Order: sequence, then C-alpha cells, then structure tokens
Amino acid sequence: MAYNLSEDIVIESPREPSETPGVIDPGSSNIDVAILGRMADIVGEDGDELEGILDWIRRRGADSPERILWEFRNLMNTLSSPRLGESRIKRIYRYVTLDRSVRDAQKEMEQMEAPL
Repeated sequence: MAYNLSEDIVIESPREPSETPGVIDPGSSNIDVAILGRMADIVGEDGDELEGILDWIRRRGADSPERILWEFRNLMNTLSSPRLGESRIKRIYRYVTLDRSVRDAQKEMEQMEAPL
C-alpha cells in the first residue's frame, strides 16, 4: 500500500498477478507446485497422489492451469462419494490408475489385432 502524504488518503497500489488470490501466474517457475497447492485446497487434503492425478490430467490434453483445475473439479464431481474411512484423494487416484490401466490394455489389444 502506498500513502499519499499530501492528502492523508490511502491509495492502494495494484497487485502483482501472482498476489491475486485464486489466480496462478503462468510465468511462475514453480507452476506445478502452485497447481498442486490449488488442487489440495479444492479437495481439502494433501497427498502424494496429487502428482499422479496432475500427470493424468495433463495426458488428457489440459495445458493451462485453469483447464487443469477445471478438469480436476469435473473429475471430483463425476465420481461418487468416498467410502467410510476412504479419503477423496485416494478415491480419485484409484480411479486415475484404473483408467490408465484400461487405456493401456486397450492400446495393447489394438496393437495385437491384425490390420484389415
């Protein structure tokens, strides 16, 4: 905040893009850390599984931080509630690993088929 001494009126200086709450600065060198932090804020918990989820979302074509967070929220809303004693992060990560294995199996099956 900057003060104008001549009139004793407080004038707020504009914020830098990285200081704006809820906005990730695309020029940041720690963009993955910022995205992982926002994902942890959204779900309300933190875990090592977030990196695997972030990688899965990126492989599906999300390139901007806003798109990644949108895909994460959409995935959370798509899945049912976790079971009693199961964390939301673990449930999302389980879904991601199952989806990866199914896609890998389909790709392998397609490679085994003879071309027509």
